[in-house]
Amino acid sequence: MEKRYRVIKDIPEGWETGAKIDDILIVKPWRGELTLMKGNKAVCDVDSATCLDHCVEIKTVK
Repeated sequence: MEKRYRVIKDIPEGWETGAKIDDILIVKPWRGELTLMKGNKAVCDVDSATCLDHCVEIKTVK
């Protein structure tokens, strides 16, 4: 199952697009790095300060 993150603080500018509070971002490879994606647009690297400061991982229960 793919990892997903919820935006908790607006990201005004990302690699290709920004993100707003409550957007759901999906982890996908982009240019060789695991990246948070909004649709088909890259927002930020999954291990970046932007991710850590602006997003929380959505934990799924099995």
